[in-house]
Amino acid sequence: MLSKYSYLLLKPDVFRDFLYPLIVKDLEEAGFDIVKHQSCQLNEKQVETIYKEYKEKEWFSELSDFLTKGQCLLLIVKQRDIKGDRPADKILDAIESINQFKGKVFQGGLRERYRLTKNRDRFFENRVHTPDSYQEFLDNLSSLLDSETLNDLRVREPELYKNLLRYKSEGKELKIYKR
Repeated sequence: MLSKYSYLLLKPDVFRDFLYPLIVKDLEEAGFDIVKHQSCQLNEKQVETIYKEYKEKEWFSELSDFLTKGQCLLLIVKQRDIKGDRPADKILDAIESINQFKGKVFQGGLRERYRLTKNRDRFFENRVHTPDSYQEFLDNLSSLLDSETLNDLRVREPELYKNLLRYKSEGKELKIYKR
């Protein structure tokens, strides 16, 4: 069942503010395993893929500059102990409401917990990007993975690897980038 997979893209300010270890700890306590992590510096094409619906917005170039000038971290996560058959795009709900897994009481989920002040633009206040659907997960992941990480997934997470290949066979392009 592939609904157990998703990714988080930790933005450059996560590193600046030394939040990476706290986010990983929260993920693990909430029932997620990090199956692969990849440090990356996004290029403009990757930013356009991830935020394609906002490409024409006046603030898009500022967002692109922010994301391409700093180090990001891609975390591919797998949810442990899923009960029942959940639709693939429900993984976002699980990440957003991380508190349900361990009975933690904090407002919202992971993105809310590490969000910057509410007065800033919503794309700059979120330090963690997550896809809104499983389709978006596949689109974005295919543009974010380098060939080494993809090969590693073939061994570590064959189910996810096969789904990425199936995605490609359906006429979608796996946009693997070179480091």
